[in-house]
Amino acid sequence: PQWRRALWRALDRASDPLGGDPLGGTLMQSAQVLADAAAKRELGVRYGAQAVDMESATLAAAARGAGARFLVVRAVADPAAWTLPAAVAGAVDARGRVRAARVLRGVAFRPRQWAALLRLGRAFAAARATLARVTAIAGPRFGLDGIGGPGTEPEDAGGGSG
Repeated sequence: PQWRRALWRALDRASDPLGGDPLGGTLMQSAQVLADAAAKRELGVRYGAQAVDMESATLAAAARGAGARFLVVRAVADPAAWTLPAAVAGAVDARGRVRAARVLRGVAFRPRQWAALLRLGRAFAAARATLARVTAIAGPRFGLDGIGGPGTEPEDAGGGSG
């Protein structure tokens, strides 16, 4: 698909400003938070997934149903080697949103979780900054300008990354 290749080339040329090389591959959908490092690694090995998320498959299905192009661009804040603090894992709702009040209640009496929570907060800020840089590099339409209209490359509608 021309659109995906054009975006990939733009990101590849700008890998230094991104803080590393872009990684393409398979995203795995999960209906629940994967907090345990061993479980995340095992799913990655079993399914060949680069990352697991809770939101993208729903968006891909909606795009496919509308005949629209779809590409997932994610910045991972909690790599497979990290176990999420229990306070965070228990504060994520069914839509993947973190409920701050639940996190604060969860760590209030568990001071050992504060360090992991602060590390995760820094990683989340870095992930957001990376996504902002990707948007600046790719443009607000992620490279769609000048490459046909929606539906001209049906394989793009299937989702995926890379």
